[in-house]
Parts: sequence; C-alpha cells; structure tokens
Amino acid sequence: MFDSRLDRGQIYRALEDALRRTSDSIDALRDSGTELDLLVRLARHADLAAGGGAARVAYPAVEAVAADPAGQEAVHRMQRTARRELRIIDMPPYHGTAERYAAQEVLQAARMADGVAYRVIYSRAACDDPVAAPNLIRMVERGEQARTLADPPMKLVLADDGLAALSLPAEAVVLLIRPSALLDALIHLFESLWLLAVPVSVSADGDSVLDERDRLILTLLATGATDEAIARRVGVNRRTVVRRVSALQVRLGATTRFQAGLQAGRRGWL
Repeated sequence: MFDSRLDRGQIYRALEDALRRTSDSIDALRDSGTELDLLVRLARHADLAAGGGAARVAYPAVEAVAADPAGQEAVHRMQRTARRELRIIDMPPYHGTAERYAAQEVLQAARMADGVAYRVIYSRAACDDPVAAPNLIRMVERGEQARTLADPPMKLVLADDGLAALSLPAEAVVLLIRPSALLDALIHLFESLWLLAVPVSVSADGDSVLDERDRLILTLLATGATDEAIARRVGVNRRTVVRRVSALQVRLGATTRFQAGLQAGRRGWL
C-alpha cells in the first residue's frame, strides 16, 4: 500500500538531490541545464494526493507507487512489453537477493533473445558487489551493453521512449513517468550520461569485469610505472590509484604491483 504521508516536498527534495549530484559531479552535463531545471520545476510543483495503492501528482504524466512490490512489478512489465530497448541506470544500495537477481537474469535473457537491446549504466561499486558483479558479467556475456560511472545520480529504467521508472530510495517510492517533457528530459539525461560512462568488458576467462580505467592502470603497472605516473596518465589523484591497485591485486591474486600487471596480461585483460 502506498504511504499517504509522502508529500510533494519529499518527492521534490529527493529529485532535486539527485539532480544536484548530477550537476555537481559531472561537469560535462552543465550544458543540460535546461532539462535539469525542468525536472526541478516539475517536482517542485507536484501536488501529491494519496489514493489507494498509488498517488497522482498534479502533473498528469507522473504516478507514484510503492517501490516494493508495485515498483518492482512495474519494472518487470516495462521489460516484458518493451519492443526496442531498455535503458537503465543502476546504483547502490543493492538490496536484491540472489533469487531476485536470478529471476531478472531469466527475464532479461529472454527479452534480449527477442531482439530487445539493454543498455545499462552501472555504478563502479557494482563491479565489487558479491551479487551484482556476477550478474553484470553474465548479462554482458549474453549481449548487454554495459558502462560504468563512479557515482550515477539516480536509479532509472526507460522502456523505449514511452515510459520511465525513477526510483526515490529514501522514500521507498518509484515514479512512473509517461510521455511528456519530463520523460524527454530523462531520456536526454541518460544519453548524456551514456556518452560520459566507461565501457565495461569481461575478461576472456569470464571471472572478472574490467572498465577502461582499470585496464589502463594495469597496463601501466605492467610497465613498472609509479603511482604518481599512473595518476597523471589516468587523470586521478594518487590515493585513487593506490586504492584501485590494491583492489586489482586482490582480484588477481597478485602479491606485487608488477605481478598484477603480468597476471592481467596472462588472463587477456589488457
């Protein structure tokens, strides 16, 4: 049942926070200010009125539903009825059980077999999640197009150009958004993020997932480059390099930096 205590202020604050994170963390999206402003204005003027299991806002293209189970069911319907493409932004927290991920894999594999494309932007944190990472690998192997961002601004599902599901985790609510200027803005936002995101590749042995930044770090490690040199080449600070090198050594079972680079080459990661 939808919580009637959810007010327009909560929806506005959640949306505005997601948009602020987008504009603050990704400078290249500054040119999308018109679309981002539109989202804020629409959220600010939303006048939520509770009604049964859902709530209608003053903007008729938007419906708010409880995240679980109504939101999950809506996302499954979107996948089952999509004709051309699913575009998804995924980010923590990851609360799904292994069983839920397995069910999603079955549905997604069936839809991709039907010719429906999946383009998914993941948080980099997904690559280290014990449940999300194996799911990501299997879906990429089946044909999913996947990219990563350090900190995606929101959870979003787009079915063709006809429906969006925008999650507001703090309120346990999903906004279903139908054809409108708001939907157009979300589509534009996804495409802007897609251009900025880093393509994901799966190693030949299928036991790991690697983005282009980590691939470059490993390549430089194999040459014996220092942390400072790698940081300059990759365009990050030294602390980030140290953290990523440590994580990569664990994944490769390497005891030294140079060994990590060699192991990556042997596995076909480079």
